[in-house]
Amino acid sequence: MALVIVAVIMIFTGVSQRAGAQSAQPDTAWHHAAWLSGGIGVGNSYAIAANGSANYSTRSFVITARAAGTAKWVGAGVNDVALMAGVRTSGRHTFFTATAGLARATPVESCDACGDLRFPSQGALAYEAGAHANWTVIGVGATLSGVDGTGRAHYVAITVSFQAGDFGW
Repeated sequence: MALVIVAVIMIFTGVSQRAGAQSAQPDTAWHHAAWLSGGIGVGNSYAIAANGSANYSTRSFVITARAAGTAKWVGAGVNDVALMAGVRTSGRHTFFTATAGLARATPVESCDACGDLRFPSQGALAYEAGAHANWTVIGVGATLSGVDGTGRAHYVAITVSFQAGDFGW
């Protein structure tokens, strides 16, 4: 399912870029952008989700380094660190991103009787699709993200984030 979501976003961003290419005034101010993002939200099974990332884009290519995860006060969760690459739409202040890559996912569990348990880390597919609205150097975003590994190493989360950086030079 994760691959289907990323594929749909990538198709949408390609259509959006072709439509933008037909406009009379092309937006050339966004050749490079770099920003940090941190957010909170909800993950599958009503878990709390958190997401922090460093992002760099040049033209329609974007690369993202992310630390994220889900957790419950009592119950299962997953932490991950990922490096992803993908695409973004044009636009300095509003744009969409879609990335996928590799993650190191660590399943965790909290319980009253056992404390905090960490299970062995494993490789997993990481993905993220986001919508971004930014002003000069600050902005907000909404992200659908997750990891798809084996066993307990998987989650899907929706987060709202605050962003800071240079969104086009």
